[in-house]
Amino acid sequence: SKVLYQFDLLGPLLFRSMISHLVNVVWNQRLKTNLTGRFMFGLKPTVPSLWKFNVSKRLDQSILDQARMGSALLNHRKYRFNMHPDGLCQHCMVPEDMVHFVLDCREKSSASAVIRGEMKLLSSEYIPFGMGELLDIPRYCKIVIKALRNRLISL
Repeated sequence: SKVLYQFDLLGPLLFRSMISHLVNVVWNQRLKTNLTGRFMFGLKPTVPSLWKFNVSKRLDQSILDQARMGSALLNHRKYRFNMHPDGLCQHCMVPEDMVHFVLDCREKSSASAVIRGEMKLLSSEYIPFGMGELLDIPRYCKIVIKALRNRLISL
């Protein structure tokens, strides 16, 4: 006699979507209560099941993932690994982390300066998006990738 499991009755697609939903619920609950990864929680308070934008080149995908996780090798991160004297942005003299590089920096080669130009904002105006929303918009993802690639290559 064959044992009939519950997922045999549901069908593979429905079963897969139920598992995906359960994983997302558990993941989001742990993200809200866990003390580690607070930087990522500030960018994305919930974990999406799929990112909205992916790129075809492996290097660009890696750069985009680093931007989303806040782990690109900018001055503040280098300082944490004793690879930079102070971790400050050379142009703005504030800690150079991903949020600064993408949203706040006034240096003309930074992602924020290019995004401001694309949005037709003055250099004194703030970008009206947070990191999470900005990295879900494909044209801004491309700007961030290009600026980070140029920055990482120039090291």
